[in-house]
Amino acid sequence: MEGSEEVNIIQITLIDPEEQKHNIRLTPADFLIELKTCLADYAPTSYFTNYHFESSGHTLSDYVELAEQGLQSGSTVRIVLDPYNEKAIKTHIKRIKDTIANPSPPKSNIFVQEKEETKTLSTAPDSSLPLLDQQELLCVPNKLLSPPSQLPIYETDIEEISTELPKCVGAINFYELRTPSPKRRLCGDLAYLVVQTLEGETYYITCSVVGFYVNATTSDNGSIIFRPEISDKKIAGKTLVELLKTVSKKFKDDWQLLLVKAAESENYKEIKTSLPTPEWIVQVKPEPQRETEFDVESIRDWNEEFQMIRDLPAESPLQRIQKDKALAKVYSDFLEVAVKGAKTIIAGGLKPLNPMDPLKQQLFIFNHIFFSFIDDSEYVQHQGPDACYTLISANHDLRAIKFLCNAEIPGLHCIASAFVDYRGYRVLCQSIIPGILDRTPETSAQYGSIDDGKTIHTDPEFHEIMKQICEKLCLSKSVVLDYEGNKHEIWGAVDSKGIRGSDQRKYFLETLRLTPRDANFLGEEYALCLLRPELVEQFQQIKTNEFIENKAEEAIKKKKEENTEESKLTIEELQEIVKAAPKLEFNPNVFTSAKLAEGQEESEQKVLEISTFLREKQLPLVAKLICNDDGSWTRVGNSFIEVLHRFGVNARYLGKISTLIAEPEHKHVKIMCERLAVARSAKRVINEHLRNTSDLYLAETIAHLLNCLMNNLSATQESKSGKKRRNKKSKKAQSEVKANLIEFERPEALQITPEILWGQIKARADKHFGLNLPNRIEFWEAASSPGLRIAFLREVCLQTGIQLNHSVSFDSPFTSESVASLNIRVKSIEWKSMESRWLYENAMKSLNEQNIDMAAEMLIQSAGIQEQVSGPLHHDISFVYQKLSQIYLSQGDLHQAINYQHKAILIMERILGNDHLMVGQSYMNFGYLYQGISKYKRAMKHMLHALQIFFVNSGEMSPEAIPALLSIGVMYRELGLHDTSIGVLSHVMEMCLALYGEKNLRVAESSQILATEYKFMKDYEASKLWETRALDIFKAILPENHPRMKECEENIENLKKLAAGTIATDPNLANQRNARPNDKKAYLKQKLHARKMKAKLGLPMHQLYQATAFDEMPGRMTKEQIDQEKLKKIFEEIQKKEETK
Repeated sequence: MEGSEEVNIIQITLIDPEEQKHNIRLTPADFLIELKTCLADYAPTSYFTNYHFESSGHTLSDYVELAEQGLQSGSTVRIVLDPYNEKAIKTHIKRIKDTIANPSPPKSNIFVQEKEETKTLSTAPDSSLPLLDQQELLCVPNKLLSPPSQLPIYETDIEEISTELPKCVGAINFYELRTPSPKRRLCGDLAYLVVQTLEGETYYITCSVVGFYVNATTSDNGSIIFRPEISDKKIAGKTLVELLKTVSKKFKDDWQLLLVKAAESENYKEIKTSLPTPEWIVQVKPEPQRETEFDVESIRDWNEEFQMIRDLPAESPLQRIQKDKALAKVYSDFLEVAVKGAKTIIAGGLKPLNPMDPLKQQLFIFNHIFFSFIDDSEYVQHQGPDACYTLISANHDLRAIKFLCNAEIPGLHCIASAFVDYRGYRVLCQSIIPGILDRTPETSAQYGSIDDGKTIHTDPEFHEIMKQICEKLCLSKSVVLDYEGNKHEIWGAVDSKGIRGSDQRKYFLETLRLTPRDANFLGEEYALCLLRPELVEQFQQIKTNEFIENKAEEAIKKKKEENTEESKLTIEELQEIVKAAPKLEFNPNVFTSAKLAEGQEESEQKVLEISTFLREKQLPLVAKLICNDDGSWTRVGNSFIEVLHRFGVNARYLGKISTLIAEPEHKHVKIMCERLAVARSAKRVINEHLRNTSDLYLAETIAHLLNCLMNNLSATQESKSGKKRRNKKSKKAQSEVKANLIEFERPEALQITPEILWGQIKARADKHFGLNLPNRIEFWEAASSPGLRIAFLREVCLQTGIQLNHSVSFDSPFTSESVASLNIRVKSIEWKSMESRWLYENAMKSLNEQNIDMAAEMLIQSAGIQEQVSGPLHHDISFVYQKLSQIYLSQGDLHQAINYQHKAILIMERILGNDHLMVGQSYMNFGYLYQGISKYKRAMKHMLHALQIFFVNSGEMSPEAIPALLSIGVMYRELGLHDTSIGVLSHVMEMCLALYGEKNLRVAESSQILATEYKFMKDYEASKLWETRALDIFKAILPENHPRMKECEENIENLKKLAAGTIATDPNLANQRNARPNDKKAYLKQKLHARKMKAKLGLPMHQLYQATAFDEMPGRMTKEQIDQEKLKKIFEEIQKKEETK
């Protein structure tokens, strides 16, 4: 790596207790405790639970670096088992059962696998493709089908690899009828097992501190004579696996086969994470049998762990990677416990610290984590001693903590924070600052105000830290007055709180005002409407660029007037201009209750200016981006809301953006904006009803609300008539049952009608987003078809966490059986590696320079580092894998291209959900890959799955589905199925006309494809008509003498000659058939050129640079290097302008 020392890798040989050797790659700074974590996730060693490491007869420490213990490449390390205890026995049994049920592949790249022969895929085209039912292909699916169970990553042209796992053993259960007696405990007994082998034998096994052995228990005519001592056969083993290999040959053979399959698989679905997968259609699985194992969860001081890791040095790349890895691990464990605690609190299983206060003000502590409910208010800021977090203030606070964690300011400490949405509640989870609960003078506020500005504290140490924070965020210093009229000089917002913990660390809490107020929303009811930090950064960059350009032009003009020999600016002169560029500063205390002693008018004017920039510049810019026909916004972010945030636009502007989209050809974009806004409004309404519903009626209430939301009028009629019939038949039986049960009142939500529910949602959408919706849902354009209603239902379910049964039918009313469960939604901090990001940026530079090999190597290293930090389930890793797939495809390595695209899809399905729009596009890319090598059967499989995802996301007229349908039509053409191809392509033309209108490039392109299809069928007149239609569109929207117009005119002339019989075949068509160039550099150059052409949206250069997947964390380059790069770009732009003049 540039500017850093080389990271050494040592390879050691690890020998386990069964004398199996494993080659391990580590760094000298690694700890053996980290190796233990990796071994626990590795199937061949996962069941070793209590052990230590030895090398050359010496015991190694788990908490000392390898280099300090004398380990180097070639060293041999042994795993030596220690005596078992109850916890180790329970963990040992559980891991063996988990491995047998579903062995997971190695989750770490430290294991050196033996190289296998590379599998190759034949490029011979498919000779046939079964005809698909047109109705099945083109209609909207009435239910969401599950994705393929396994993508054909290891599939060859001859055989398909079976995914069935060997069973190994019949059953392994604890013998619950007997527990070790006090006497047997003195002999070392810990538990007893009953094992049934595949040979039909039953063994009773004693789990001892020294291992496992078959005891002398016998069974006689169904009665069991329990004898826990060792049997006469003397069968024992240090591990249960070793024992079972002795008594069962089938277990021995199947276990070995199981480990082989685990090494070959890429089972990302079984990797455990602290964040649940966002799914709204699930398959109801039977509840697993509850095992009698102890709760071994340990109590941890999360704040101390978090702060100790943050205080670690980060000077070298290795130190930064180790620090990021440790932070991600601790935070992941924190999230896991936080989710468990939040569910326990919502279920009423934990008593509050202040039970006499209202629910929204109650506080809880669980495993050193501080919990509190978040009030379902919008932009109102609660004040006073009983103030609590609201939804908006909690969002701002978490966003501020994300920034502060990444700022790396010396002396600044942040708490670990997240919030959990479940069952209509949102719970804030925070690590506890030492001494905060004691409220001593030493741990009270040292900076800011905790009583709404009555008293203001200004500690010099906190003042300096806050100054550095505000300089990074373009915030100004304020002179404010307290209630007594005393002046205080303070950086940032008055209501930010600087607290010194009993550990003498300096913490900042409730720093939600790290950006100025949004002057487009003034008033007490919009007190928490703040601007996003991305907007402030972009506004600063635009003003800086304008200043540099103006000053540079003035300097050049002055040189010309002085008749100097050199009229161009030197790099040194430009550097002076850049240094003189003013730094904008915004006051976060304006338009708030804080009293400014000076400069209020000037500060308000600055905030009004940036708010006007948001309203008049950014909103039209975002509207232009999302209306672009090539779907460019999907390259900026994983979701539409993420795209808004990248441009500094808050989600509350969804209504205003929809009003900016007035063109009929962009109606589908307007529908998408309204669907997102209304779904968020429906979430608030439904959550309120869920909070007021008991568990007894929860499934029934959810089904009823969804029926009202989908305007299923037949549902209410059926429920009323069915209730009357049931009451007549079983009135007496129900009264007898109710007499023996606790009485619960039926919730009011069950009495709601579709009109009432829609009215509540309409009022929310009008207040929050400024949307003017119709009075009835059936008049709403975004729910005017079955497909659009399904897309709306999907969005509502994902927002609220409602999960429906996979067998649900959207053609009939929902019932309580249709509801599968309620999912948890977690909002947290995502940890990324700066080293990974630095490698990725350099890989993109190498790719632009056509240094493909170096780019691929850097991308692999980037993904490997990020996987070390966060594990394999991360957005950036899937993004890198897709890039690698494209690179290997351009190099002709089809196996690697398929391999990386397959991994990317599996990761995205786990992170984003099975039916996310980005997952659909990845399936479509997978289809393109197989289509490019003429594997049409496999390509069709993935294209159809992508189509279904697009329909579920956007309805019948999904613009994302058009490229997939075009590819399907072309595949049918290549196989000679022209009638089917014409049917598909005609449907595409209807979609294009409905979405974009007559005068649109998409319509012209579809016309040309239809013309080509009719040309294959030798219907030259029809082909000429479609080509002429495309030419008319090109003339209407393209400039004169455009190459596409010339190409279209040549096609029409050739068609005329073909119709007249002047020529036998079309020369252009023959060239297209043979146009499969083997020039890899030319192919990559074409791809890069196409990407650049699609990026030309009229966006400012700084915003195009930010439209990447890695822009949320600072790069590895220093500030001076970044400024130097920007200076070079500005210098080149000014020189080009001068040359043009």
